[in-house]
Amino acid sequence: MAILPESNEHAQRSELNLDACVEAVRAGDREAYRRIIEACEAKVRIILAAILPEQNDVDDIAQEVFVTAYTKLSDYKVGSDFIAWLNAITRNLALNERRRWFRHARFKDKFEAELETAIEPYVTGFAGHYEGNVLEALRECLRRLEDPARRVTEDFYFRDLSSDEIARRLGRKGGWVRLTLFRARAAIAACLQSKGVS
Repeated sequence: MAILPESNEHAQRSELNLDACVEAVRAGDREAYRRIIEACEAKVRIILAAILPEQNDVDDIAQEVFVTAYTKLSDYKVGSDFIAWLNAITRNLALNERRRWFRHARFKDKFEAELETAIEPYVTGFAGHYEGNVLEALRECLRRLEDPARRVTEDFYFRDLSSDEIARRLGRKGGWVRLTLFRARAAIAACLQSKGVS
């Protein structure tokens, strides 16, 4: 029976330590926030791993959790449950990322289908009217794209990278990548049409 009170006492000491760290951070001690991260990071990562569909995103979202918590630290009421407060931030960010991921997956499927639909008439036209090699013609049109459009297109369609992965590699936003892909698709279609395919 002595185990339960001892465990509760240990938990209370941990909470008091976290609250003391929060007050130290508010007083300007940034090192205290590092101690908060060390104490809470494992739990945050467990929650993220359970919610996120892509485990590769755990590192990025964990970092976002602690940045968000830092900026909202003045909202935390000392004496309440810091872990529960941080877990709520973690769940909210993870669920937002999960929803974004599923929206992106649906968008990518639709975008790839639209690309195939846009290029199909030209490829079909090649079969009847173009005397050269269809694949070589497509490669030539791809080579005509200027960077970064060519690189983005190759990464997305031939290396199977997501628009978010490409964005991270190039230091850009996902919306910029999707717009670049849209313009590249139009340029490829126009290039094929310029070769006399109606």
